Amino acid sequence: GLMLTARQAEALEFIRRETVARGGVCPSYVEIGAALGTRSKGSVNRMITALEARGVIRRRPFCARSIEVAPTGDDLTAAYRAALEEIAKTGGPRSARIAAAALWGAA
Repeated sequence: GLMLTARQAEALEFIRRETVARGGVCPSYVEIGAALGTRSKGSVNRMITALEARGVIRRRPFCARSIEVAPTGDDLTAAYRAALEEIAKTGGPRSARIAAAALWGAA
């Protein structure tokens, strides 16, 4: 499933909160790192990549401050809920892709 580590959840929550506070502009890697107590851009990048792999954020390529946080709670589509249930059953990469597509409205 889409279980996050405590640190991943912390990073996601920071990104979500800051993005809302700034009217849709996501924090920079340096700011995310500061919130997580690291100066390493590499470790921030790994964190972002892990969050992206779990479908909870996405990045627009070649674009600064391009992190978007996935909708949650009531915003989740029926298709995404169905895909999540499918992941819980199969856990395969294909179902994860289906869920991510449904989540971002691509399905």
